[in-house]
Formats: sequence, structure tokens, C-alpha cells
Amino acid sequence: MNYLIKLSIFCLGDSITYGVGTTKGSYPDYIRKEFTKPNKFPMFDIVDVFNLGIPGNTSHDLASRILEEVKNRLYSYDTTLSQCFFIIMIGNNDYRLAINKDSYKENLIIIMQRLKSILPPVRCNILFINPIPDYSKDKSRCFYDLAEYKDVLQRVTTMYNVNLIDIPLKEDCYTEDGIHPNDKGTEMIAFYVKRYMEDKILGRIVINEQVKKEN
Repeated sequence: MNYLIKLSIFCLGDSITYGVGTTKGSYPDYIRKEFTKPNKFPMFDIVDVFNLGIPGNTSHDLASRILEEVKNRLYSYDTTLSQCFFIIMIGNNDYRLAINKDSYKENLIIIMQRLKSILPPVRCNILFINPIPDYSKDKSRCFYDLAEYKDVLQRVTTMYNVNLIDIPLKEDCYTEDGIHPNDKGTEMIAFYVKRYMEDKILGRIVINEQVKKEN
């Protein structure tokens, strides 16, 4: 029986992942366009990119839906040599809405546990993106320092030995609301995710797939 080699990229998060504030598409759209170019990654027969961002979501919301979101898409093909990537950007609403930092940590742990429960570790590549700064004029709902939430995420990703990157977005990378990235900011997020995956993750997959074919 011939099996297909599939690359699945799941982009999970809130309105920033969804693409609120952009006119040219969300950062998952940029990733999809780049990673599905002909002959970009010839070792894969199928490349799927899923935008699973929901505006307004907090870490609790994502923890509640992640199993259903992933399961329904993960096994949509009869494949055994699949590679799965999870790009998770969650916490922007947590710190803006004063979600307790301990609750944020607990939700992140639940997200990790639920992913680990359905994915073999050797096929599960997880990349978290830090929450981004709030440049809105109304700071009345920003009760906590963003750095404190970044610290929580840093500790959880270290605990589970998964990847974490920070996107250095400046004020000119945002729409007028100061919360959602504009096209420039969205392109920057896509650039960092793409570069990281190619340099740090996809490079290893290329080697692994070559070894499989040689054997």
C-alpha cells in the first residue's frame, strides 16, 4: 500500500491569527502561499495549513477546543509518514483582560497535555509565539505587565522543551486600534515563523526524510 507523506501546519490563536486588521491575508495565509509553492518541499505529497484563530479567544478557550480542532483535521488522510507543526499564539487577550497569570499557566499546560495525548512526540513540532505589545491609546483594560505573561509562557515552554519565539513588532506595525497588526506587522509575523520553521525545524525533516528514502 502506498502512503502519502503529509505536512500539516496548524495555526492556533485569537484574532491576530485569524487576521483581523489585515487587508492582504492572515499570517497563516502567507505561510500557506509560501509552503505550497511547487517543489518547495518535494519530500511531502500533501501540505495543509489550517488557520484556527478565533477572535476574542483566551488561553482557556483554546484549551477547551484544541482537541476537537486538531483531531478532525489530523487524520483526514490515510498517512503514516506525516509531520505536524503547531504554531500557537495565545495570551494577548489574557493579559489585556486581566486573566489571572496562574490560570494562564494552567491553561497552557492543558494545551500541551492535550496535544501530547494525541500526537507521537517524534511527529509533533510545537512553536509558541509570545503575546505582542498593546499600543492602544486606552490602557484601562491592560492590568498586567506583558512581560509577566511572557515569563509564564517561557517557563511552560521550557518545562515541555518546546520552541518559543518573540516577534519585535513596533507601533507602525499595528492598525489604528493599536492592538491588531496591520499588513506590515502580519508579514513580519509570517517572516519569523517561516524562517524559524525552515532553519530550525524543516531542515531536520529534510534530513530525516532523506534517511528514510535511503533506507
